[in-house]
Amino acid sequence: MLAWKRKRFRLVRCPEVLTELHKVAQRPFFRGRLWVSVAESLAASLYDLSDFYEELPSAATAPHPKDNFPLALADISQADFLITGDKGLLSLKQHKATRIASPSSLNEILETP
Repeated sequence: MLAWKRKRFRLVRCPEVLTELHKVAQRPFFRGRLWVSVAESLAASLYDLSDFYEELPSAATAPHPKDNFPLALADISQADFLITGDKGLLSLKQHKATRIASPSSLNEILETP
């Protein structure tokens, strides 16, 4: 949270991000660990605290077509990093100028000068 306050990174979103967040929050793994109210609060925070991109360019390089939107969002926002837990996207390691990394590596990335 300190990195967020120091504006070390910014969040970006598109309609597909919120759809994916709602879908993932319904999975048994998360339903047993994440209260519905917390998931809704997270979605609302994401909505309020991120840059929004309505229309995305086409990016057909993901291992699975359902994963194209994160790459397109990285393109349009000129993201330095795409943080994801998706194994298919992580296997790419890089998309154009965007480094693809896991959530567990985020602290290490933010600590790098």
